[in-house]
Amino acid sequence: MRLTDKVFWEAYYKEKPVISPRQSGNKLNFFLKKVLGNGFINYWRKNVVHNHEEHVLWDVIYDKYLPKTKGLKVLEVGSAPGYNLLALNKIFGYVPYGVEYLQTGVEMNRRIFLSNNIDPDNVICSDFFDDKF
Repeated sequence: MRLTDKVFWEAYYKEKPVISPRQSGNKLNFFLKKVLGNGFINYWRKNVVHNHEEHVLWDVIYDKYLPKTKGLKVLEVGSAPGYNLLALNKIFGYVPYGVEYLQTGVEMNRRIFLSNNIDPDNVICSDFFDDKF
């Protein structure tokens, strides 16, 4: 059973800029960035105000339960835009692979991989729920 279709995701990526959940912010962040600059905001995000859900997920749950094995291969189904896989690569040293059924999403994911020295061919365009997969 599908919860969404390609039309939904095409519209989603067309209308909404794709940013990392760890980089997203609210109006206060935007204002402070405009007034104080990127350096302060980066420090503030990293050291003072850390999104609670992200903190719990990455710094508590993943840190405790994911293996500390560099080079471990990890697959994300529905991987666009690729920030989760990138974070798993940077934080845990995992080799990321993604499956994305929307070509736009594959291209985004591959650009992010390429700009971070990860093989862009690790992202494939395929429908995970298709019997041919």
